[in-house]
Amino acid sequence: MILLLALFLGTSIAQVRTWTVGEGGMSWSSQSEVSVAVDFRDPWVVRPYGFSPGENIVKAVGPWQDLYNHPPKDLRTEGGSRVWNRSSEGFPNAAVVDGDEATSTGESYKQFGVDQTGRTFFFDLGASYPANRIVFYPSPPGREDYIRAFEVSISDGRHFSPEGGPIYEVLRRVEVNREPKVELPFSPQLLRFVKLRVLSSNPFEIAEMEIYGEGFVPRASYLSKLVEFEGGRPVVFGRLKVEATSLGDGREAYVEVRVRDGADDTPLIYYRRDPETQAQEEVSEEEYRNLEEWERGPIRTDAVNWSPWSNPFRIDTTGAFELPLDFLPGPRRYFQFRLQFEGTYWEAMQVYRLSLSYSLPLADSAVGEVALLGQPDPPGGVANTPTGREATFTYDIQAEFRSEGLKGFDGVRIEAPGKPTFVELWMGDPPSDVSPDSVKVGEWSLEVYFPSHRITEDHNLPVRIVFQATPLAYSTHFRGWLLDTGGNLPQPILAGDASREVRTNSLWVFGSLEEPLSDLEVSPVVLTPDGDGTGDATEVSYNILQLVERARVEVEVYDISGRRVREVFSGALDPGMHIHTWDGKDDVGNLVTPGMYICIVSVHTQAEVFRRVRAVTVVY
Repeated sequence: MILLLALFLGTSIAQVRTWTVGEGGMSWSSQSEVSVAVDFRDPWVVRPYGFSPGENIVKAVGPWQDLYNHPPKDLRTEGGSRVWNRSSEGFPNAAVVDGDEATSTGESYKQFGVDQTGRTFFFDLGASYPANRIVFYPSPPGREDYIRAFEVSISDGRHFSPEGGPIYEVLRRVEVNREPKVELPFSPQLLRFVKLRVLSSNPFEIAEMEIYGEGFVPRASYLSKLVEFEGGRPVVFGRLKVEATSLGDGREAYVEVRVRDGADDTPLIYYRRDPETQAQEEVSEEEYRNLEEWERGPIRTDAVNWSPWSNPFRIDTTGAFELPLDFLPGPRRYFQFRLQFEGTYWEAMQVYRLSLSYSLPLADSAVGEVALLGQPDPPGGVANTPTGREATFTYDIQAEFRSEGLKGFDGVRIEAPGKPTFVELWMGDPPSDVSPDSVKVGEWSLEVYFPSHRITEDHNLPVRIVFQATPLAYSTHFRGWLLDTGGNLPQPILAGDASREVRTNSLWVFGSLEEPLSDLEVSPVVLTPDGDGTGDATEVSYNILQLVERARVEVEVYDISGRRVREVFSGALDPGMHIHTWDGKDDVGNLVTPGMYICIVSVHTQAEVFRRVRAVTVVY
């Protein structure tokens, strides 16, 4: 389902607007597409279910889906609560889980002359809940029509057979039962499935099946509906703010947030499979649901129109937390998020507000491509330069304007390794030199502003930025954004054909293979750790280059006899510049004796270990 955003936009004059669910916005239940073990009893808070000892879990997790005598095909996937029975008649089961002891199975299992032995009822709570007691009984008018022999089996919902069925364990088998109301206490444990098998032949009825427990559900999940903005217009996203509270005394509970955005309202693609040729044909979701099982093909994520789910953003304590959304491609029409709760019986996280900032795009689209200066058409269309060496790059940008009311842009931000250097700004076709109004250089960032040459629909010139940077990894992604000094959110630049001259159509630059450890320096080389504030410590700095994954790094200090006196650092590091400090002390914390020492930095890769050595002298 799709939510068309019409409320909670902030003031009408605001360029950056906010969508909110939870406290101060829309209720959590109204925005839920799929939820598992989530408590919506407070509409402004979302959290895993938590139960007190006298609270009936069966009633809390309703409404139940009555499957009659048709067991579900998929028992592994968590979701809503379901009940079914094993009988040829297909009697209804809803009365057993409605929380009303005045309703029951009635006359269904009281037929004259029918042996009721073997009747079996299945209850799926939809998720694994903390439980310690099961109760079932007939209605007051049918007090004598109770089950006189039975077997109850349970499953935690975490262990399944190879065929996909839950693995049950017998909780209690009673050959002779004389109590209309059956109560089965057991040690606290997770419980998802309950199987009640009748072992007596007599007529019976069941009014209620009740399950009790205490504590929080250790695992719960929430998937939002697709959120649509501004009457269906694409937007760009700013920041996601999540406000959460920790329940309990420990720190074992957390909630993970993932997000994605899309260009259409179908994140999944459904396929029909031809049973004879095995050829696959794309169909709608409704058509797929109506297919026979043998006709159903795969279901795949629409990777063209939808971004993948983001890496998890973990929250494990009380507070307000923000996640920049500049990694999402855009502009896009739809946004979706999901929450994964993990905890214990006594600890949980709850989220009381989630808000998202957004604005209209600066242009309908913006594509860019990067190349080495003087090499617009590299072999294979791939820009390649030695890793760890400064190079000069061109960054071409072309915007497209189709919609009314788009403001255009007057700045560009490029994410570049190290501290990039601005060289030139060109505009037009053919390009001509333009003086920027201002340039801002930061760590891994270059921002070029040109409000006196703003790019708009009526002044839509190609833009080229020339800059210098030093790639440190085997592959470097030069991400970029359009900027607006008027206050709108940055708009991502997507890879594409931005220049007739350049042939890369990419924002990636690849590095040639060289040694991954470079620029090792120790400063100062003379260490005087006497506590006077001068020369009391030395910095060990170096670059890690071209690695595609984190590498294990060790920084150690040895005396001239080869004995290690101090492990300064040991751990996994990403490519880039790293700095560590040695204070002249050994591993025990004592100052070393005066003399010469050797600092060794080791980088462990899959192929070999690379080492560099520098000398440092300690004097007093």
